[in-house]
Amino acid sequence: MMTRDGCLTLNGIIQAGFTNNMLFLKFLENILVFILAIIFAIPYFIYRYFKPKRAKIEKENQNIPPKTTKQSTVAFATLEIAPTTNMEIIKSAYRNLAKKHHPDHNGNPQIFIKIQKAYEELTQ
Repeated sequence: MMTRDGCLTLNGIIQAGFTNNMLFLKFLENILVFILAIIFAIPYFIYRYFKPKRAKIEKENQNIPPKTTKQSTVAFATLEIAPTTNMEIIKSAYRNLAKKHHPDHNGNPQIFIKIQKAYEELTQ
């Protein structure tokens, strides 16, 4: 129904298409479901798009050897590896030496502590 100035009233809208209140409520429910689907779907697709790139960058950074300093040179010598090795080899050498010198397996505690400090130095 139109007013004198040409505006559509609420009664006009209800009479025009939504004569049944249940139909109008179902329409509102569908709009709400659509909006919620968009709200939850957009972050998910952003996460799915950027996650592989982030994992690839982290994997590439793992293969870069740490910067060599005076302390890190001692750490490399403690772990018995070359200063140009990547993070995978450093981790492997640490695990092997930690198993060998762990105090629970009749190893030397002082050497084990040196190995731990060397590994911490190289992974910082």
